[in-house]
Amino acid sequence: MKKVFLGLIVIVVVGTIGYFFKDPIFDYFRSGQIPELSSEMPPTTKQLFAVSIDNSPEARPQSGLAVADVVIETLAEGGVTRFLAFYSSASDSPTEKIGPVRSARPYFVDWAFGQTAVLAHSGGSKEALEKIENTDGLFDANEFYNEKYYWRDAKLRAPHNLFTSMKLLGELAEKKNWETDPLLQFLPTGGGGKVGGIASNISVDFSYAPYAVAFNYNSDSRVYERKQSGSPKIFPKNVVVMYTDSTVIDKSLLTIDLRTTGSGKAVVFRGGSVQQVRWKKEGATAPLQLLDADGTGVVLAPGLTWFVVLDQAGSASWK
Repeated sequence: MKKVFLGLIVIVVVGTIGYFFKDPIFDYFRSGQIPELSSEMPPTTKQLFAVSIDNSPEARPQSGLAVADVVIETLAEGGVTRFLAFYSSASDSPTEKIGPVRSARPYFVDWAFGQTAVLAHSGGSKEALEKIENTDGLFDANEFYNEKYYWRDAKLRAPHNLFTSMKLLGELAEKKNWETDPLLQFLPTGGGGKVGGIASNISVDFSYAPYAVAFNYNSDSRVYERKQSGSPKIFPKNVVVMYTDSTVIDKSLLTIDLRTTGSGKAVVFRGGSVQQVRWKKEGATAPLQLLDADGTGVVLAPGLTWFVVLDQAGSASWK
């Protein structure tokens, strides 16, 4: 009887320890509580993926965007927008379907490499492929050479039917012995959480009407509802509008390159408030940062952070 009783105690203790230690860093960020600003943080993950995702009207509704950790929405070419979505393998609910996966752009390489993430894509622009080939240390998961880690959905039309999953990308990363940095670098935790004026409605104009997007703040749930025709419902906790400049690198294909290094203006929307900040990326290997006027890291609310990156032709307004 004593042995049975002791066995039950062991099971309870082990189960309790397992419960706490399975909780990864991004559950901490999704917990709904602003993390305390200390040097001690929960354990980090060894796998981080950045996936190039289609945003053409034919690709909507996409899969997996709503459960990403960070999404960057920006131009691809000719006014068409695309996403670079970041996923951490620390998630308790690994995303089973991500996509449609599309080709890379040179600035996607910069953002993924700066975060030491595995870049998942299917081909790329000439400039992107050249940058990938010449970037030592980049974890490149090009579908062209890693077909078994992607699949085509026969119910959808190509090229808007290529998908992957965190499980498949994790298997590839393990096979290649790729160890990535935690996404924590993308979510600065320094500073005092300063807020500015009130802004509940954000409108973004990239180019044409099919790519216009709006974010409306819900004060009850404290999230922003992202609205775009045909897109899935997505509820970021933070929206960041980031301004940079672009140059046309192929006039026939209308492909562009975006400036990703240096610094520039940015606006952070969090909890219904708006804060004027600056973005900074010191070089190819450096992560993207958001800084206050005094150079302190900006505190973001726990949960999905949605970046909107605009060039000189784009615009955003809020009220």
